[in-house]
Amino acid sequence: MASFIYCILFPALVTLLVLAWADQDREQGHTFYGIETEIIDLFNNQGQISNGKFCDVMTKCDPVIYGFIDIEKPISPWPGAIRRLEDHEYIGGHTNTDNVRLNKIIGKVICGGAFNTVNLRVEVYDHDIFTQSDLIEQFNCFFVPHIVADSPLLSTWSETRVCKGIHNPNNTRLTYRWRLHALPASACGLRYNEALTLASQQKPKRAVV
Repeated sequence: MASFIYCILFPALVTLLVLAWADQDREQGHTFYGIETEIIDLFNNQGQISNGKFCDVMTKCDPVIYGFIDIEKPISPWPGAIRRLEDHEYIGGHTNTDNVRLNKIIGKVICGGAFNTVNLRVEVYDHDIFTQSDLIEQFNCFFVPHIVADSPLLSTWSETRVCKGIHNPNNTRLTYRWRLHALPASACGLRYNEALTLASQQKPKRAVV
């Protein structure tokens, strides 16, 4: 009974907290945001692809990583709001390694509108020169933003989290973290790095919790 009540009340409580955060944020005049995520480490200790087979017989994997911040269809099954592979941002490619320290940033400019759940979707392939590349894993990296800073200079990272693998979660893991900050209206339509440079030139204010 207790678990049933928890399953009912906890999502409702999260929703109320998100709405309260959004109301407070609107009162502060925030309608444009920058979401910044960091893909930290890829672990594939057994050197496997999505079906459990090994990447290569004699060598290790050659992982190629793509990422996409999904706020339109964050909880939908893959591919969510991704319409083509080119919608992903290329994170990097590596040769003859199963575990990779990435520390790569993916950012997104949000020009108004409401959002709560965010999904950093990450797709990893084993690159092959002579044959089609094999899927290593697709990851859902969910988070609900609950703090927004008035400036990129004041934004702080969340704790490190583990993404949810879809095909071979017991073997392949990916870690990530996120942060959120306000942007000036003039940043709308810019690439994230351009918006970040523009926002960093603004006079920093206090963070809103």
